[in-house]
Amino acid sequence: MLKDLVSPESASAENTCAGCGLSIKDRFYLLAADRAWHGQCLRCCRCSQPLDTELSCFCRGGNIYCKEDYCR
Repeated sequence: MLKDLVSPESASAENTCAGCGLSIKDRFYLLAADRAWHGQCLRCCRCSQPLDTELSCFCRGGNIYCKEDYCR
């Protein structure tokens, strides 16, 4: 899910990227597994496939997977 950092519900929240741990200063960020991500940081934990342009990603045990690795 693409979120707008300047939207009313997130304007006061400090967003830290779950991938790199740095503060998200971009206007838009991704929200996956209830955590915020820089677009370039959202990747499959097994194969490192970028997931920022995919329509979906999958979560198991707090880890993010592409469809292929999730189904293994």
